[in-house]
Amino acid sequence: MEIICYAILLLLAIILFKFIFKINIKKIKEKQENKELENITDKFPNNIEIVRDSWPSGMLSDKPPK
Repeated sequence: MEIICYAILLLLAIILFKFIFKINIKKIKEKQENKELENITDKFPNNIEIVRDSWPSGMLSDKPPK
């Protein structure tokens, strides 16, 4: 009986939050797949290249950690 009450309360909370915050999944997906931002971030170097340029060469190795 308690599980049913919790499930009903959870569903009501989800519906309430959806109306309060007006969540639109289509808009979220559009912002997630922004080609303009991908083009901008492709111009930056990878994290590995940044570390190799900033750390002394003796501290780095190509071996994976144990």
